[in-house]
Amino acid sequence: MKMDVKAIEGSLKPFKCDICSATFRHKKYLDSHMKTVHEKNKPFECLICSKTFVKNSNLKIHVYTIHENLKPFECNICSKTFGVNSTLKRHISIIHGNNKPFECQICSKTFGMGSHLKRHNSSVHENNKPFECLICSKRFVQNSNLKKHVNIIHKNLKPFECQICKFTFGSRSCLNTHVSRVHENLKPFECQICSKTFGHISHLKGHISSVHENNKPFECNICSKTFGYRNNLKTHVTAVHLKIF
Repeated sequence: MKMDVKAIEGSLKPFKCDICSATFRHKKYLDSHMKTVHEKNKPFECLICSKTFVKNSNLKIHVYTIHENLKPFECNICSKTFGVNSTLKRHISIIHGNNKPFECQICSKTFGMGSHLKRHNSSVHENNKPFECLICSKRFVQNSNLKKHVNIIHKNLKPFECQICKFTFGSRSCLNTHVSRVHENLKPFECQICSKTFGHISHLKGHISSVHENNKPFECNICSKTFGYRNNLKTHVTAVHLKIF
C-alpha cells in the first residue's frame, strides 16, 4: 500500500519549517533541522575528507566505515557490507524486499524512506539544487555531493585502489562495488521475466525497460534509429556514421 506523505504528516509531524516546509514530530527535531540544514551548524569535521557532522558519534561512524572500511554487517543476499546494523536492515527492506511505501504524487516513483521522497521532489520536480560547482556550474542537492564531485572530477582524486587490477576510484563504495561485480562476478539482481542477472539494480531496471517493455528513448539524429541505452547509441554513431571501427 502506497502512503500519501502529505496526508499523514499534518497529524504525525505538527512542527513545520518555515523555510523548506519540512515537518517534524517534535520541536527539538525542528530546532536541530534549522541548525544543521539552514544554519549549516555541523561542528565536527573529518580530518581526512573535510565532511562535517552534527554529532561526534556520527563523525566516528563515518571514519570507521568510510576511511577504515570497517563494515561488519553483511547482507546475506548480495554480500554488500555496512557499518551499522540499522543500515543493513534498511538495505534489505528497500532493495531486496522492494519495500518502498512512499510514492511521489507527481510521477508515481516510489521510495523506501520519506526523506528520499522529499529529496526527489526537491531536486527533480522543483529543480532545487542549491550547491553549485564553481568550476563547471553543475548543481547538486547536497553539499557533500558537490565536494565529492570536485574531488573526483576536477581534482582527479581517486585514492582507493583495487588490489587486483590497480584501477583507482574516488570513493571506497565504488571500489567495493567494482571488486564484487568485476572480480567476484556477483550479480544478485535477477530479472523476473527472463532470469538474466545483473550487478546493479539500475542495470536490471534498464534491461526491463529496453528489452521487455521495448522503451528506446535514445534516437540517432542522423538516421533516427532508436536505442535502449545511451552507450549503444554512441557505439552506433561511431561505427556506422563515423566509420571509426
